[in-house]
Amino acid sequence: QLLIEKRKINLSLAIENAYKIQIFNGSNELAKRQLIMFKQEFTTLDAILVFNSPNYKVWVGNFKNRLDAERNLIQIKKKFSNALLIKPIR
Repeated sequence: QLLIEKRKINLSLAIENAYKIQIFNGSNELAKRQLIMFKQEFTTLDAILVFNSPNYKVWVGNFKNRLDAERNLIQIKKKFSNALLIKPIR
């Protein structure tokens, strides 16, 4: 089961030019809670937990263009007001 989850994470990080929405930045425990809450609320979007020293982040989606990301951001901000649009650099 761990290997399956790792593959999902690797696939979601594979697209370098993708936009993402960050809904949380902070401690591990709080990040895990935010991830669970997000997955319960938004069942059609993927979300992952990312460690970027010294904080954990919750990233949502793998949007190929900014317009798709912004459309989803509007809906996500209704539940996660600190959400912001990002384009991670690899």
